[in-house]
Amino acid sequence: MDIFPLDTLCTAVASVPISTSNGLISVSVSIGAYHVCHPSQWEDDLRCADHALYRAKKEGRNCVRWHMTD
Repeated sequence: MDIFPLDTLCTAVASVPISTSNGLISVSVSIGAYHVCHPSQWEDDLRCADHALYRAKKEGRNCVRWHMTD
């Protein structure tokens, strides 16, 4: 599912090192996403996105993982 270029966001963040007093550091982003078609309880929607975020972190970081519902 790619309704918004979240992969592009990950790539853009990783491509720009951050200057610190100790030199340049690399930054990456892990994104958990959930497409809300019919809003339910916001806590449930947030839980779905959070589940996807933890999958992204577990599966290698610097990536996007979508939570899919049946």
